[in-house]
Amino acid sequence: MGQLDWMLQRLSGAHVRITLMRVVLPGPAARVRGMAEAITEALDDSFGLAGMLGDGSVLAAFFGPRQPGAGGDRQQAQAILRRLRLLLQ
Repeated sequence: MGQLDWMLQRLSGAHVRITLMRVVLPGPAARVRGMAEAITEALDDSFGLAGMLGDGSVLAAFFGPRQPGAGGDRQQAQAILRRLRLLLQ
């Protein structure tokens, strides 16, 4: 979470839209932790940050390019869901 705090401080003077996502994975702790680590690695890229919380869930923040307004937010959310579906197959 320190990396997310650092990025938010850097962006504090700019007008930026951020999409946050949390993924809670059901199942045994060992399997969930491995899946969460893989998802975190795959989602952590130049347009976002991802990390694993203490409970094994994944928290990600996306700063990626998007159209302004609610339509752009919906497009961003759909893009994130597509990535997650591919990762979880």
